[in-house]
Amino acid sequence: TTDGTVLWSDKLKNAAKESYPVVASSRDGIFVAGSFENRQVYVKRVNEAGQTLDSFATYTAPRRCAVAQMTTLPDGGVVLGINLSGGKNAARLVRLGPGGNVVWDKAIDGEATIADLTLLRSGVVVVAGTSDDPTTLETGAWLRAFDDSGAQIGEILPETSGQTRAGGVTLDQDGGVYFAYSPVDESIPAQPVPVIVERIRVD
Repeated sequence: TTDGTVLWSDKLKNAAKESYPVVASSRDGIFVAGSFENRQVYVKRVNEAGQTLDSFATYTAPRRCAVAQMTTLPDGGVVLGINLSGGKNAARLVRLGPGGNVVWDKAIDGEATIADLTLLRSGVVVVAGTSDDPTTLETGAWLRAFDDSGAQIGEILPETSGQTRAGGVTLDQDGGVYFAYSPVDESIPAQPVPVIVERIRVD
C-alpha cells in the first residue's frame, strides 16, 4: 500500500537454485521471469485477484543461463534477454506469444552479454550489451535494434574510444533512447571510471 504495508506475497514453488528474477509490467499484466536448475527459464504472471504468481511460460536454454531483462509487448507477449554461461559468453533474444508459446528464438551475434533492453513505440526492441572480441581480447559495448521478427536491423557503438561495457537503455519521450555505459579500466589498483549517458535518436 502507499504506507508500505505488504498486501500479499507468494513464493515460486519450483525455483530451486534460482537466479535473480526480473519484472516487467504493462496494461496486459505484470510478469516475473527468472531461471532455476541452471537451464530452465520460467515466466510468471501476477494474479492480483487470486494473490498468486500464475505460470505463463517455460523455456529451456541450451546451457546454464540467467534472464538479463524482459519487456512486455502490445499483444500480451514478452521478449526475454537471456545470457548463457558455462563457456564463452553468448546471449539470446526469445519472443513469447500471448499464450506463452515461443514465437522465435534468436542468438545475438558475437560473444555477447545482454545488459538491458527496451521496447520502442514502433515495436522495435533495442538491446544494450557488451561483446568480447576473441582476436583482440577487448570488450566493447553496443546498442542494437531488432524488428518484430527478431532480425537485427541496426547497431550503434559508443562515441567513447577504447574498451567499454554496457549498462542500461531506456526510452526518452522523443523517439529515441538513453544509453548508459562505462569505459573499462584494467589498471591495478583500479581507478574510478565515469558513467557515460548518450541520448540517441533511433526512429
